[in-house]
Amino acid sequence: MVDYARTVHLLQAKLEEVMGRRGRRKSQLACVDLTWTDEDKDSFSDVVDLLATTNKQHFADKDARVCLLTDASSTGWSIVVSQVRHWDEEKSVAEQTHELLVCRGGQFTGAQLNWSIIEKEAYPVVRACADLAYLLDREKGIHIYCNHANLVYIIAPDKTVKAHLRGKIDYMVVASGMPALCWSSLASSTEQHRVYIAYIWHCWSIS
Repeated sequence: MVDYARTVHLLQAKLEEVMGRRGRRKSQLACVDLTWTDEDKDSFSDVVDLLATTNKQHFADKDARVCLLTDASSTGWSIVVSQVRHWDEEKSVAEQTHELLVCRGGQFTGAQLNWSIIEKEAYPVVRACADLAYLLDREKGIHIYCNHANLVYIIAPDKTVKAHLRGKIDYMVVASGMPALCWSSLASSTEQHRVYIAYIWHCWSIS
């Protein structure tokens, strides 16, 4: 379910609050009285709608073009990995026939909420490199799309962005054909976000 983490976040927070008071066992949570606000009801309806519009997942095709699409807000992040079997150069990324491989998402918590915008935008790219290497380590490379122009200078310092495009919210390719060394370096690095960025930069400098 695409955008699951953000959609269910309000209900998840409500559940965690109750569990914090009563415990996490089913027997402890039986017959708990809940007060549903209008916001809670709307959130529940959104989750039901999301269940009705689930996307079919496909098996990876070694000959297809793999796309990693990431996004982040001030409170959460999302990752979508898709493949396009027949890429049409005359069409934009959004107009291609994408087949869903993986979708993930989550909320920023604790100290993560204090990260800068660019750190939050970079996080899902790095998270995908660490968790989805089995999908992203491809002989033909992959195409990474995000909507933060500053990531171009971090991940691909040899790439340039025209002045009139800087700062615009538009998906762009920030990396493709990253060597296998990138994935092994990223996966073996620590959980510190700045170290991840340094590894990405280093991998591009030697590619």
